[in-house]
Amino acid sequence: MVCSAAITGEKSTLYRTINELLHLTSESVAREDDYSDIAGMHVLVAEDHEVNWQILSMMLSMYGIESTHAENGQIAVDLLASSQPGDYDLVFMDVQMPVMNGIEATKAIRMLPDERISAIPIIATTANAFSEDVAVCLDAGMNGHIAKPIEIKLVLKEIQKVKESMS
Repeated sequence: MVCSAAITGEKSTLYRTINELLHLTSESVAREDDYSDIAGMHVLVAEDHEVNWQILSMMLSMYGIESTHAENGQIAVDLLASSQPGDYDLVFMDVQMPVMNGIEATKAIRMLPDERISAIPIIATTANAFSEDVAVCLDAGMNGHIAKPIEIKLVLKEIQKVKESMS
């Protein structure tokens, strides 16, 4: 019994520490049930920085959302081109990446022959948050924009929009 209590204590300490690092308040954590409708969704995360990918992946998994990592835009395009409709529900696309940046990748995705795949919602994730930067993303065919550092509430809001449009 002591062992399970110690493990439970360690889990709650880890959970509390992660929430503090991610700036999640107890109120936002308590509202987790409000997002139960998006559990089971699968997103593609195009992100070249491993730490950014790990943080976003961990945040998504807290809400039951599966994620796949693409280290650059070309890999994201290749994953989508070889996917079946429904494999991914949306893409979070970093704008500044090596090999192929997010703008180029989005344009390439929009040109894919399968209309159901080429129309996948793409949300920009970038530190560039000026209105001109947002306009460039939208002009390239992205459906939304989230400024870095990523706030989980904004990510969940975008995911819920996509989920609602699927219904």
